[in-house]
Amino acid sequence: MSETIKNESELNPSTGLKIILCLFIGVLSTFFAEVLSGSFPLWFMDLWGLLVVLPLYMMHLLFLLNMAIRTKRISIPQLYLWGVIFALYESWITKVLWFGYPAEQGAQFGLFFGIATAEFMILVFFFHPIFAFILPILVFEILANSKNSPENLDQIVITSHLPFLEKKKKVIGFLIFIIIFGSSFVVISSAYNIIIVLLALLVNIGIIFLLYLLITKKTSQKPREFSIYSLKLGKTGFSIVIIYLVLLYFIMFFLLLPERLPNSIIPYLIIIGFYIFVGITLYLSKPYENEKIDEFRISERLFSLRDLVFFFVILTLLAVLFCLIPLATLIIGTLTYLTILFGSVVFFIIMVVYCFKRKKIESR
Repeated sequence: MSETIKNESELNPSTGLKIILCLFIGVLSTFFAEVLSGSFPLWFMDLWGLLVVLPLYMMHLLFLLNMAIRTKRISIPQLYLWGVIFALYESWITKVLWFGYPAEQGAQFGLFFGIATAEFMILVFFFHPIFAFILPILVFEILANSKNSPENLDQIVITSHLPFLEKKKKVIGFLIFIIIFGSSFVVISSAYNIIIVLLALLVNIGIIFLLYLLITKKTSQKPREFSIYSLKLGKTGFSIVIIYLVLLYFIMFFLLLPERLPNSIIPYLIIIGFYIFVGITLYLSKPYENEKIDEFRISERLFSLRDLVFFFVILTLLAVLFCLIPLATLIIGTLTYLTILFGSVVFFIIMVVYCFKRKKIESR
């Protein structure tokens, strides 16, 4: 058994700290999913955002991350598939996968056997797995690692994530794409209103760093408690999450936009079929065991708190610029959207294939 799994039992954060850590990962998920998509950038000013949207993202992420840790299906391609499961809530709760976005009068490119084709490709194959699930986890790991010494690296982050936490050209290129996509969409959804854009970004970023400072203060004596493994819930916590999700799905299925429910059984079967396909793929993929790494050398190449601050600064500055050039912003936003739309299926296939591949972590 790996060193990380052995040391996992030594992590014993207080209930108060664990709640703050869970809230922190929930805010990160809400930020990437709702703010950078432009869907709900001012969620923090609305009771629906505070009482429904934030808990929805937090509970989904905690449940699926805990399932990943418990089953040891925790590599990035495997997390991607857990994120696909995350995305399927857009059928049962919001009805988007069966009708289209709430603000629209129907599916963007029509229905295929009762499924909103474009919305399904965007949300299930790319957006939620990446923005609502993987990115919050990686950012959490970056910040957790920034407050720990290199020798504790494999006790703080999931070591199979390290290639995605390194300052490599491909990773930086992907981050640039995220910045362009996020900044353009938050601007377009805010009708190019620079005040709303700045309020949305600065307040959300402020909440993230306030929670981060609170966590670092509470873990100053035991920095190892700021770990991705501290998000592993006990029986009581896991039961609360499950009960919440069951109630959320049951209540919202009947109460939220019930007129958009399909009249045919086929759309339901397609969604259930995806659950089964993803579940079988995860089951057949090999569980991950941590590898021995050279912590000191690899830690020098990882993203840091400073890099994350730089990411947020560039994101905000680019959003301000986009407010000043609406036509160019619309073109850029449309191009990034189409890139995701037409590349999402290929991305899904690649991730499924990579679930069965195993790369060694370089320690040079």
